Amino acid sequence: MKRIRLAIGGVAAAGLLVFLIQNIETINVRFLFLDFSMPRAVLILVVFFVGAVIGWILSDVVRGRVLGERVAGAERVAAAGGS
Repeated sequence: MKRIRLAIGGVAAAGLLVFLIQNIETINVRFLFLDFSMPRAVLILVVFFVGAVIGWILSDVVRGRVLGERVAGAERVAAAGGS
């Protein structure tokens, strides 16, 4: 099992390396009042990680809301004396 994880990690690292090498061109980025230059690969990775963090936070919010509704429903049932 450890060898499989190591192989998957190696393939992922190799793919990331190829991605970085192919996207080293510097591009200009304008966002609102900001204007700066950065390699295309860095921009793509930053956007990916920002999206992943936002998705993780929103999934926790939705999951918490659903769990809260279930707990509240179970408390109502318990208070009514039912099962």
